[in-house]
Amino acid sequence: MMQDPGPQEALDSVHRVRAALGERIKPHLGWELAQAVACGGIFAAFAVPTPWGSLAMVPFVLATTWLTVLYRRRAGVWISTAACARARLIGLAFGLSMGALVLVVLLTSLLLDLRWPALVAGVLAALITFFGRRAWLRAIVEDLSGGQE
Repeated sequence: MMQDPGPQEALDSVHRVRAALGERIKPHLGWELAQAVACGGIFAAFAVPTPWGSLAMVPFVLATTWLTVLYRRRAGVWISTAACARARLIGLAFGLSMGALVLVVLLTSLLLDLRWPALVAGVLAALITFFGRRAWLRAIVEDLSGGQE
């Protein structure tokens, strides 16, 4: 018959599992760059006149989907929310900045028929995706490891 672990053994086990999860979800530079380019490409596709802009967006959407599937297979999990306050704050800033870019692109390309702001938004979206996701995951990993990263 198995004996229940003591409180300290159980706590040590939880810490080991959290640290192992933190290692599995750490960002990898190649994946992060590819994800940033795909996200930026979605925004930049609005610079292409209609109907070609929608077609130009397809490879970037497919790349984002494929990268998500690859990451999920590699890590075994998909992190969609964060428990620590710092990661939630980073996620909120990321979401608001991307939402602002969407508004700018929609207003300038669809209403004002200006194409160049979509290219600028594409570059900004790629930068925000790259640095925002890295900061978000780093905050989660630090939280999982007990702030020892």
